[in-house]
Amino acid sequence: MTNIKIPIWFWIVAVIALLWNLAGLSQFFMDVSMTSEQLSTLTLEEQELYKQRPLWALIGFAIATLGGTLGAIFLLLKKSWCHPLFLISLIGLILQNVWSFFMSDAMEVYGSMAAIMSSVVIIFALFLLWFAKFSIKKGWVR
Repeated sequence: MTNIKIPIWFWIVAVIALLWNLAGLSQFFMDVSMTSEQLSTLTLEEQELYKQRPLWALIGFAIATLGGTLGAIFLLLKKSWCHPLFLISLIGLILQNVWSFFMSDAMEVYGSMAAIMSSVVIIFALFLLWFAKFSIKKGWVR
């Protein structure tokens, strides 16, 4: 078996991926554990969006954040499971965003910043999926 030298930037990307996804997972847990007092601090429009969100959109959020976090952990462990986990994460993200963009008033409530942030998240998820595949092809991940 050949010892393949992994470049330092692989590790930088992998650590950033883990930190990014841990931040998303933290957001998910803050979202699902929101108390009625915390909910009351939101605008009425935000409260209504929170209450109207269907379970399948929340499940998409869970899949996106948990899949991404596990994918990043497997990337750091140099295990090829990172690729399907990043794919699962992307599917969860798409599921979550279908409701946000096409079935709710989120754009009216949050404005263009919601679209920008969601786009950044989707682009990063696509990048991580590509990076996992690239790393597998390079032999850095097995």
